[in-house]
Amino acid sequence: MSREHPSDLHKVTEKLILSCRVPTHHDQQERQNLSSPELRNFSEYAKNSPLDQQVAAMQALADAMPTFAPFGAARVAVYFGSLVEGKGDANVSGPGVIYQLRQQMATVATLVAKLPDNSGPNDLTNMRKITLEQSEAVRALEFVAQSAVSHLACLPQWREQLIADDNFTRNVDVAREHHVGAHWMHGVLSLRSGEFLALFPKEGTGFRIGYKNIGNNFHLFTVLSG
Repeated sequence: MSREHPSDLHKVTEKLILSCRVPTHHDQQERQNLSSPELRNFSEYAKNSPLDQQVAAMQALADAMPTFAPFGAARVAVYFGSLVEGKGDANVSGPGVIYQLRQQMATVATLVAKLPDNSGPNDLTNMRKITLEQSEAVRALEFVAQSAVSHLACLPQWREQLIADDNFTRNVDVAREHHVGAHWMHGVLSLRSGEFLALFPKEGTGFRIGYKNIGNNFHLFTVLSG
């Protein structure tokens, strides 16, 4: 931990926000780079600060997410995703995570549209004309999508909003064969819930069966068989 006193959580938050706005160059050890000294420092101070300071710091960090470079956003998105999975408030961090998801998905879809036919997933980062921000988005989307899945599980109404967003679903469809993050998001958006009647005429009986988060008929059949 640095020498700031825990009461200076605001300063630690500002340092993290500034660091997340700086683009990062390509590094094969991406998962190791998901953390940073600034993020570790923030996490430590947040845990040891009064609740009102924690809430204010989390809100400030979440509000700043639209200003982050793609991989800086990925770091914070993964951090927020872990908090949400631990019963954190998805309403605080969700807007920033979903904003970055939309932006990065659009960037990746634009790049995929420029690929030659029969291109593979790895060809995205090997494109000759690609900016640093675009390269970052290609690397970051996997982690932002992971966090988005955690948030959408807590806030199903946001999933419905994404489903109704034609631009977003179009970008997902374009990118899903070339990027794992888009592939995951396509799976999440494909899930449906509802109910149906199963009738057994010979027995003169029937059942009303409810289902939740089913992706296709095979998935439904597997669930019913179990």
